[in-house]
Amino acid sequence: MASGIGLFIAFVGFRNAGLVVADPETFVTLGNISNPTTILALFGLILMAALEVKKVRAAILIGVLATTGAAWTFGLVHWTPAAGGFHALTGTAFQLDIRGALNTGLLEIVFIFFFVDLFDNLGTLVAVTKRAGLIEADHTIPG
Repeated sequence: MASGIGLFIAFVGFRNAGLVVADPETFVTLGNISNPTTILALFGLILMAALEVKKVRAAILIGVLATTGAAWTFGLVHWTPAAGGFHALTGTAFQLDIRGALNTGLLEIVFIFFFVDLFDNLGTLVAVTKRAGLIEADHTIPG
């Protein structure tokens, strides 16, 4: 489950970076590599992968900071400050539609999150007990 979710998040990131685009024949295809934001995304991915291979601590953080710095240098960062503070909450405060939330869709969401969390925790339990040498010869976990 966790690897599937991770691949989905990576795919969304690739799509937002322009590395993959929609294609009617194959569903996805390689994006426009000459686009500056796509080049920047490839730079960041290659840099992080190279730092990981060299076992550099904080490789991902260094890659993110270097990519952000490169984007800032080449003028690819467009930042506009947003309004904040308590007054910004007035548009959504106390606007919760509880009756709309209590439908069959809510049960589906709870069911999905329950099973994702269950399999994630079971995988962690098995991996940690195996790594710690706590699994018995008959493949059971004591206690």
